[in-house]
Amino acid sequence: MENIRKNIWRFCLILFGSIIFASVAFAANKANLPQNMIKIIETIIQFDLESGDKSKAIWQGFSPIKRPLLIYFDGVGSVLFNHPKPPADFNLFRRFLPKMIAIDKPIFFRAGALSENFSSVYSYLNYNNRKTFFFNALTDDKFGLLAHESFHFYQEKYFKAIEIPYSKRDDFSIVSDKSLATMYLEQIMLAQALLSESDWKESVKNFIALRSERYLWENPFVIKREEQMEQLEGSAQYVEMKSEKWLEHWPENYAQIKTASLLTVFLSPAYMERSRYYHTGPAQMLILDKMNIDWKKEVASGKSIFEILKKAMKLKKTEIPSIIKKIHFNYDFSSLMNTARKKRVEELDKRKIKLKEFNSANREKIILGIHKFPKGWSGSIGQAPIWISMSGQAKFFPELRIREFNNQNYGYIKIRNTMLKYTKKREEYCYDLEILLSLNEKPEFIVDGKKFIPSVHNAEFKHIEIHSKTLKLNLKLAGAIRRERNKTIVNFQEAEK
Repeated sequence: MENIRKNIWRFCLILFGSIIFASVAFAANKANLPQNMIKIIETIIQFDLESGDKSKAIWQGFSPIKRPLLIYFDGVGSVLFNHPKPPADFNLFRRFLPKMIAIDKPIFFRAGALSENFSSVYSYLNYNNRKTFFFNALTDDKFGLLAHESFHFYQEKYFKAIEIPYSKRDDFSIVSDKSLATMYLEQIMLAQALLSESDWKESVKNFIALRSERYLWENPFVIKREEQMEQLEGSAQYVEMKSEKWLEHWPENYAQIKTASLLTVFLSPAYMERSRYYHTGPAQMLILDKMNIDWKKEVASGKSIFEILKKAMKLKKTEIPSIIKKIHFNYDFSSLMNTARKKRVEELDKRKIKLKEFNSANREKIILGIHKFPKGWSGSIGQAPIWISMSGQAKFFPELRIREFNNQNYGYIKIRNTMLKYTKKREEYCYDLEILLSLNEKPEFIVDGKKFIPSVHNAEFKHIEIHSKTLKLNLKLAGAIRRERNKTIVNFQEAEK
């Protein structure tokens, strides 16, 4: 019995000592670390603590550390949250808030520069055998982006599977001038609803009437993608804007003001083709918040935010024709359609010129055939540029771009400052990246550790490196390489799962 008492006392002393040591160690660390870093860490912890409180949470159940999160603070070190098995060079950093409020997720720290080859802004990676979200060089002004992208990581596990549909043609080939002009009016009505204090419900009804009428003639692909992009990117953008309050101390209606200002972009081709969903989605969500409608679970289960809003407003079908007639008169709808037609034709002509320029360029090209990279690949090969091929056709990066895809087990691809043609060949993870090299650029090929000059005959490999000004590639994936006129074609086999 006496031995049992001694063991209990010994255990209590060790536990108490551990708590004191952790607190003192953190205080010492805290004194030496930049204040903005401490502020961000404490904000993430607070975000997590409030995630279970429906009255305080931005999205109940979500926090940036719901799943493992690795953040690199430039020039200081890396902080790893909620990882069950951190690398050996990470030390326990913090288990308690300053006021000794317990947090159930461990936090680890490693001083110094990144030891891994992670230079992208953010990525999803297999870190020490656990899928982890990585954010590079996090600062106050990027906190919203951290929330946005980590919410996509959350969606992957907690949302009903979302698949963005593809079309066989460019958006501007399948969306009519009437649709483009109507989309713009929908945005105006949403902006008015967000900013108005008195007659905002009338603006919401105008939006519902415009979209309901457009859906009568709209291309089914456009409708499906609009619904799913508003669900996927709209909810992430909603979380981003709501989370910016943590560090910037914006006014209570900041999200509404910012969203409304972004919705007034006038028929920009690039905006109408992709960016609008980032604003029409959260606009409807903010309006539902204004109406005290509990909509988040329905969106996570796959329901369209537009259908939720339409149901909440209870607009009668018989009201729609008169509402449309009034809007068309007030906004000179025929002039809007003429402007939409002009901008659409200009954009399509510009793309034709770029395609001709790309295909006729008398410069070296490298084509990478990507076939089912493993799930551990950070974000998969399509994570960054997948939107480019929404139409299922080639699209372009004629301006400065940096694309990097990283994986500890397999290697990396970096594509810099080039025109890149991206073609989706099959429905499932199969891509061609056609990269136009700079004038007089001569790439160096290393196949299975030896310098290699490609020929017309297929040469198989298990490991390939390509070094040039435009392209940096180092992949431990089996494949074959061959030469065809001014093109070097590299096809990778399906990676092991």
